[in-house]
Amino acid sequence: MSLNDLATASNEKRLQNIMRLQAGFRRQEFYTVSAAAKALGGYSYNTVLRWAKEGDVPLIGSNNKPVVELTEKNKPDWLDKL
Repeated sequence: MSLNDLATASNEKRLQNIMRLQAGFRRQEFYTVSAAAKALGGYSYNTVLRWAKEGDVPLIGSNNKPVVELTEKNKPDWLDKL
C-alpha cells in the first residue's frame, strides 16, 4: 500500500467519523463533545472537537457553549421541540 493510498484511506475514515458524528447528534444520541467521544469508540476530546468543527456540528464544549455557531442549516429538528 502506497503512502497516497494510506492518506486516502485515512481521509475517508475521518469523513466517515464526521458523518457518524452528525448523524448521532441529529438522532439525539449525544449533545456534548465528551459524550460523543465516548459514543464513537473512545476517541479523544480534541479529535471529536476537531470533527465537530469540520462537520459544522454544534456539540456543547467544555465551556458549556456550542463549538460552532448554531444555524438553521445545522440545527437538529429535535431542538425545536424542546
